[in-house]
Amino acid sequence: MPEAGGIERRAVIVSATELRELIRFDRTLVVVNVVRDNSEGGAGIITAPQSITLSINDFQSSGGGTEGNRPLPDLDAFGRTLNDLKVSADAHIVVYSSDSPLLAARAWFTLRWAGRSVRYLDGGSSAWASSRKPISTNDSMPVPPSTASTTLADAEGALRAASAGRLLDARGSSSFRGGHIPGSISAPATDLLDDNGFLLPDRELREYFHQFGIERGGTVVSYCGGGVAASHNALALAAVGISSAVYVASWSGWSADPERPVSTDIHHTPRNPDQR
Repeated sequence: MPEAGGIERRAVIVSATELRELIRFDRTLVVVNVVRDNSEGGAGIITAPQSITLSINDFQSSGGGTEGNRPLPDLDAFGRTLNDLKVSADAHIVVYSSDSPLLAARAWFTLRWAGRSVRYLDGGSSAWASSRKPISTNDSMPVPPSTASTTLADAEGALRAASAGRLLDARGSSSFRGGHIPGSISAPATDLLDDNGFLLPDRELREYFHQFGIERGGTVVSYCGGGVAASHNALALAAVGISSAVYVASWSGWSADPERPVSTDIHHTPRNPDQR
């Protein structure tokens, strides 16, 4: 089981046991399952007074060119979608995915960008299935506000972060070797999960980012292929109190402009290559 974590972690992540408690007592709770294909609809795996299933397409709009494959949805249209689903502006949203934790992270990032109160279920549906019923009686601690900001970056912002050694590429290492933004650091989103799909404990996350010289102070930028895996890096950074931005257009948008530089150099290695 993962560690309980500190205040910053609780601000963005919820455990399955805590979610069971919230389902019992939080009347504003909305539990959202994010899947690749929601053509059949449904309420999802976790039963709550208000539980819905959404497609990853609900958290993006039609892309192409330098906007990338998965740009964020139109903010007004996204708000109408939530209103149609009766997700109130003051709802406490918990996201998970029965398909991939990276999809849940993209939903978390999009909802946070839209100004909604949202947390990510650590371990997803597997953690829920193996979790125990809560033993407390409506005495859970209030959710603390996150002090780590999560914002947007454009191509110029990504370049500035690269020049400062603070641009993370969340794709797999083979994709990174095939071409990346010059100066970026290979930091695959899957490296931030343990073998059971839980986010690494705070100490291990801090050590992971420390190997690249990334600590609190300043803003880190993450990108991937289309803004999904990068959202998971942003989630992990926020969990340890590090502010970050996501370059949503990511590699699909960057590489669409033939004037932008591309690197295949892989000299950006961890300070301690033996460290996870």
